[in-house]
Amino acid sequence: MPPAHRRPEHPYRAKTLEELPVRLRSLAAQTLLPDDPAEDIFVIPEQMLSKSKDGIGGLHWVPEQCLLFTQRGVVHAQAGKSGDEMGQASYLAGSSLLYAQMSLILLYGRMEICGAVNGEMSRIVVEYNAVSHDMLEPALHKLIRLAWAQALDQNANDDKNYLLEKLEDQSYKFRNGLALHALQPDEKLLGYVFQPCVFMRYFRIIRRQIAPPSLLAITDKQLIIIEEGMTNATSYGYYFTYCPRAYVVDVDFEPAETLQDVCIHLRKESVTADHRLTVENCTALALKDLFFSNGLAVHKRSMADAIRSEDA
Repeated sequence: MPPAHRRPEHPYRAKTLEELPVRLRSLAAQTLLPDDPAEDIFVIPEQMLSKSKDGIGGLHWVPEQCLLFTQRGVVHAQAGKSGDEMGQASYLAGSSLLYAQMSLILLYGRMEICGAVNGEMSRIVVEYNAVSHDMLEPALHKLIRLAWAQALDQNANDDKNYLLEKLEDQSYKFRNGLALHALQPDEKLLGYVFQPCVFMRYFRIIRRQIAPPSLLAITDKQLIIIEEGMTNATSYGYYFTYCPRAYVVDVDFEPAETLQDVCIHLRKESVTADHRLTVENCTALALKDLFFSNGLAVHKRSMADAIRSEDA
């Protein structure tokens, strides 16, 4: 049962498996590895959440779930839709992690953890009331660390304080997102590129947003992408994407007249994933410099190449 001082829809911490709700207890126990016990246990109660991933739409139902973080990975157990229906559970080792995403939009929280398991993508998605996010975030960071390879450059300079002060002049919000939610204490911040909101004018009077503000930061261990959404609601929150550097294989730039699509390619074994950003040409140039200076492969695709790829 949740602690008495917590509201019933808020995620809460359990100390032992015995404190898990009955429908989740057996699922979690069967999925945990015998030699890898749970260290942090979180319960996400069944509830209705008022936002979708993109901050739009009405209420939607979220089933009762739990996350059990261990020394080597995480177990996710989810109850069935009815009392008679069996739920499901899965385990993802931190060493299998390909990328992780975290969304914080007002009181809506979402955690997506994706990894390569037996040559296929394995995905854990949890939606929750973000009031309790501060309890969940440290456990996610700990899991992300399990996917970090040895730093690519042990002698790299850590310009964290200088770069954060510089970013604060561009966006106090994104500075706080990077410093308070994304960077881990012993990471070295090597560089970043910030893209303000991109607008386009139509018929000289209609001003339309075509790309949200975004930030791409490179550390000695990972790529961190922070974005806003395209709706009014999502402008009050963040989308975070964490990509271990070891799995960033290359970056494509697809030019248009005034904008470029940046596609970051991730691969672990035979499993691949992409993350796309739309940026202005000047921002694309800064990103290329950032990638080149940090040893990441960059490809420039022509508009004709992009069209052929879409047709295929």
